[in-house]
Amino acid sequence: MKSLKRKNKEVFNARTDADLVSFLPDEARMLSLIRDYFHAFSHIYPVVHEQVFHDQLSFFRDTNGRVSRPGFVAVLLLILSCASVMPRNEPLRFVGDSSLARYDAFRWISAVESWLENQSEKHLTLEIFQVQCLLLVAYKVNARKVKRAWANAGSTLRAAMSAGMHCDPAILDSNMSFFDQEMRRRIWSVILELELQASIDRGMPATLQPNSYSCPPPTNIDDYDFRHSAIGTPEVHVKEYTTQTSASFLISCRSSFAARSQVVTILNDLSRGATYNDILALDRQINNELENLPDYTEVGKSIWLGLDGMAGLGNAIQQLQLLQLLVLMHTPYAVQTHEDSRFKYSQIACFEAAERIFDIYNHADEDRKAVLSLLRNDLSRTCISVCQVIHASSIGRGTSSPLTF
Repeated sequence: MKSLKRKNKEVFNARTDADLVSFLPDEARMLSLIRDYFHAFSHIYPVVHEQVFHDQLSFFRDTNGRVSRPGFVAVLLLILSCASVMPRNEPLRFVGDSSLARYDAFRWISAVESWLENQSEKHLTLEIFQVQCLLLVAYKVNARKVKRAWANAGSTLRAAMSAGMHCDPAILDSNMSFFDQEMRRRIWSVILELELQASIDRGMPATLQPNSYSCPPPTNIDDYDFRHSAIGTPEVHVKEYTTQTSASFLISCRSSFAARSQVVTILNDLSRGATYNDILALDRQINNELENLPDYTEVGKSIWLGLDGMAGLGNAIQQLQLLQLLVLMHTPYAVQTHEDSRFKYSQIACFEAAERIFDIYNHADEDRKAVLSLLRNDLSRTCISVCQVIHASSIGRGTSSPLTF
């Protein structure tokens, strides 16, 4: 085993972009995966500016592998890694017990990890943080380093704070271009979301509270509204809050971040623990946040109705990340309903939140369902919670008959 690890280190010894080029697939597959990535992930984690990326990609292809900015090939490989395991209408091929798509994703991820280890920690660029964010997403969708997800997200958060990403970029450097300011806001918001979700999945308190940073949420504009060449503060047409853009998901997430981080901290506070009155207060907070979510569809009850492609995915995740907290906070009390009737509300709240989670997944098409399942653990966690509550209720009633809800 040790000799195999040494061999892998020798294989994945990348120091420059040129060392990473050899890991790229053929052009047809590469372009297909790039399209899949921006189709599925760009409105959720917009750490890569689509127009600038395609400009850099054109330069890379036209100059036979030269890069306009260091780190481009690392970003490209991680984009391919995130999209590689998306479902496709083609026969599955395997390498051992792993699909070829996941095997290739692991190779690309390992190559980028090697490249990242060889980069200076004194001169951190936007590309470095793009790589770190994309690595966390690639780990998640490929089920790689699952046990280290929380530690890796925390390391990325601390590295970003060390570089001042948590500070308002407009105050940090008055000469910074609008493009760099906006990309810093987007990257910081993505890091916040990835770290908070990792804390929830690991059962840990939230690392940061809103008073720990001053970086504002992104501007509600699309990628084509601002370019890399923008110097100072160009005139950009900021869209209304109700208009969906590539930054809408992060903007809406920031509005509920304080409530979500507070819930996670209280639920996982080992020194104090939460009282039932605390749970009821948190329940009101989360339900208020659910009511205040923007409705971009304005069509019917389902968030998917009338929408094409991946539209509605961000809105679904906004609901899921609030509904998951309702399930988590009420399950411990819902299983005690047969002992204390006060907890009947928790049983009802748990079932209602679970029903809404199931409904979101049930009405999603296959592509959306695949992205949700790759990024999140809602279904498995919610199913376990519902089974716990039903089992506890059946025992309390002295019967094995199912509990209806």
